[in-house]
Amino acid sequence: MDLNFFHNRFTLGYTFYKNNAENQIIPLPVNAATGFTHELINAGNIENKGHEVTLGVGIINTGAFKFDVGLNWARNRNKIIELADGYSYLLGSGEEGVSFGSSSS
Repeated sequence: MDLNFFHNRFTLGYTFYKNNAENQIIPLPVNAATGFTHELINAGNIENKGHEVTLGVGIINTGAFKFDVGLNWARNRNKIIELADGYSYLLGSGEEGVSFGSSSS
């Protein structure tokens, strides 16, 4: 939703989104005797949802000069819906606040 007031001098925008990504490629640990630490399989279902709000104000708008100020706030949540049988977490994602595939060091 986008709203504009006073000839586009004030703007307000709001977005809500919710997506499910199925068949995510995820690393699953395997026996070290194989020579590998993990195998990649299509096994994940991850839900991604969030909100975004934008505010804008046109401070100066003359023929030769334009000055606008904007503010943006967003919140995104990811949730693991389903994994391969026998797994309750993703490798490397057991720490709260750390995105999958990243480290906190």
